[in-house]
Amino acid sequence: MLKRIFRSCTVVMICSGLIACNENDHDNFTDISKTNIKNMTIVVTPSLGKINNAKILLTDAKSGVELTSSKNLENGIVEFTLPTNELKNPILLSLIPNTVGDIQYFDEATNKLESINISREKRNKPILRAMVSVKSNINIAVTALTEAAVQRAEKMIGGLTEKNIDDANKEIKNQLKITVFDTTQALLVLGSGDTAYLVNNNYNQKSRLYAAYLATLAKEAKRINPTSLTPAYNISKSLADDFAYDGVFNGIGSQVNTVLYNDSFIKAWTHWEENFYNDFLSLSDAIDYNIWFNDFNAENPVKKNAVPLRTINEVEEYSCQDERKLNINSDLALNIDLVNNSNTKINIYLLDTNKQRQLYKMNLTHGESFQVINLKSTSPLILTNNLGECLGIYVPTTSTKKILNFDTENVVITEI
Repeated sequence: MLKRIFRSCTVVMICSGLIACNENDHDNFTDISKTNIKNMTIVVTPSLGKINNAKILLTDAKSGVELTSSKNLENGIVEFTLPTNELKNPILLSLIPNTVGDIQYFDEATNKLESINISREKRNKPILRAMVSVKSNINIAVTALTEAAVQRAEKMIGGLTEKNIDDANKEIKNQLKITVFDTTQALLVLGSGDTAYLVNNNYNQKSRLYAAYLATLAKEAKRINPTSLTPAYNISKSLADDFAYDGVFNGIGSQVNTVLYNDSFIKAWTHWEENFYNDFLSLSDAIDYNIWFNDFNAENPVKKNAVPLRTINEVEEYSCQDERKLNINSDLALNIDLVNNSNTKINIYLLDTNKQRQLYKMNLTHGESFQVINLKSTSPLILTNNLGECLGIYVPTTSTKKILNFDTENVVITEI
């Protein structure tokens, strides 16, 4: 459903909760000094993942005066229209709780909705902020990186000035070695089940990259601190505290918030583009993305070949996460009887030499058997339920006839 179209920014509302925005391309916007435009539109896309139960407040960064009433997020975004004469100074965009209390957001690291507990006396305090000078219709992100820039600018001589915030944003990009997107540009905001859109070329590449960058940052926060219930939120606090303290990402910070990482991690993280940018762009579907995301490790980016979980009677069993890592033996002829003694219907796929699923048999019901035989172009068998969710991957290492008996608890592999 089309929400609104500017000259160079499109906001698309997807029924699943996805929000897609083109990058903030100022070169294509209309310069207000050369027109008689009386109003300006500001679309705000905050993200820790898709955020619920929160609102955006706009204030004049110089005077601190509220420019308009705060607005609740609707499907992850909010839109304001303001007279241009009220936008002469930079504006501060603050994500704050609404009157109900706790903020909820979809955390890509935990893959579920998480709550940020807000005490009643702190419900007017911002969770995330961004600062920008509005010279045209604009779509602005509010993220961990924009909050880090605001906190750093506040500590600089003169405070929240246009120069200070520009310098802080540039220094963040410089230190984190970000060149493929702008930290204040709009990004894809993802809710549950929306990760497929990250590899959908119908959406702006820079917006997808920014979202993937923040999703992997949350995953790293969870890896570093496995007990964290809100890793995306925790890492945003750590980044801001670290950078604001001395203008350097070095894992030190003011100790107001416990920094979740050390200098070794941040040095590894600064190679995100170098190690992961091209990999991300090569992903073709949600399966690819989920495998890439699950394997992501900033400090150990080495790609590993799949290792079987077990080998029984010359049949290797692999984790479903290894689907894109399997080596394909194109010369192996298969001779396998698959018996379904489980309580679910099973679909049988074969993985071709391009590591793409090829459907071989649908809806193998309880008690039914099926023979896979003499296929020389493929070897791995992928068993799924009717939703396409992987149940197991099996790779015969010889052409001797095998029987795979799939029941509710496990797969029994025998040889004839």
